[in-house]
Amino acid sequence: FTTCSRLAERQRQVLTNAIEHPANLELDKTVNYPDDVLSKVIDFQKRTTTLAFQDVEKIISEKSPRLKDNDSKAECHFIQRCSQLCWMMAIQDPPMYLDFGPEKGSVIDKNVFRLYTKSGENVDFLVWPAVFLLKNGPIVQKGVLQPQ
Repeated sequence: FTTCSRLAERQRQVLTNAIEHPANLELDKTVNYPDDVLSKVIDFQKRTTTLAFQDVEKIISEKSPRLKDNDSKAECHFIQRCSQLCWMMAIQDPPMYLDFGPEKGSVIDKNVFRLYTKSGENVDFLVWPAVFLLKNGPIVQKGVLQPQ
């Protein structure tokens, strides 16, 4: 998810910069682009999603040798679909957000996470992340944590 978010933001910056400053293709992260230009770039990202999928999946698989050398068709398909969903979440306006939970031993926020197979107050491990409409926004789906 983090990789897709970074790639989507980087693509947005590069495209917006190319539109606003075609003579200067150096990326300037300090510029605030007009909302109308940014909304067109985000719309362009959404329209070209299928073109980006293959590249996004390649970058994600290269990040982990285990993913790159995987022979399991089912696992590869799962990773491919997760990559596609994360990319689609990252190119929304504003981008959706996944919360991977607090550190092991932290107190569980039951407004954001539900418990897996045991009851308890402190995190043992994450089962599934919480999904938010946007960072610090409304929750779409509670995550799942296993308590200690």
